[in-house]
Amino acid sequence: MRIFGAVFGTVLAGALTLAGAAGAGPVSSPDAREQLFGQEMILHPADLSMFSDKLRAHYKKVTSGMAARTFLAQAKLSGIGYYGAIAVPLTSEPSLETLTIGGNAHSPGAAAAVVTGQCEKAAGEKCQVVAYLLPAGYAKRGLTLSMAATAAFGKSFSDNVVPRYLAYSPATAAFAVVKGKGADRVAIDTCNKDTGGRRDCVIAIADE
Repeated sequence: MRIFGAVFGTVLAGALTLAGAAGAGPVSSPDAREQLFGQEMILHPADLSMFSDKLRAHYKKVTSGMAARTFLAQAKLSGIGYYGAIAVPLTSEPSLETLTIGGNAHSPGAAAAVVTGQCEKAAGEKCQVVAYLLPAGYAKRGLTLSMAATAAFGKSFSDNVVPRYLAYSPATAAFAVVKGKGADRVAIDTCNKDTGGRRDCVIAIADE
């Protein structure tokens, strides 16, 4: 089993709508609180119709077992939070070693893109997502952030200090919270340092 906590770099249509993390522009902290989710994580099965009957039955059983709280607790201990994905090769004989698990992205689509890329790099063949790691109660929203970024928002935006900004990378796990004069530019620059060279950070939440 290949496990990695932070997703970087470089989507798949499944049973749920894959909302992207990039919205129309920054929202205020009150608006963000209405859109973001809590810290509980669930496993949501993906569409398995592209697999053979044998593999479909196998991965349905595997993901059903992974939906247990024990696996989700272990994922958190391994540093994996939502948004995440589990990907496998399309044709290889299934085994524990062929599973690729990753998380901490800011949207299901970003998680799927990175995890399938990691899976295909390791397996040498096309991979497919079989399940997603989502916040409990997940529904399509204009703003989605990783579990870690959501927790940082809750902690850092609890006072009355303004201006303050949360910047994030739509394609990676990077984010930053900065307060004070000129904090919007600093937040973007700080966030971009953790994007592995993509430098795609934008302001998601702004109180001015």
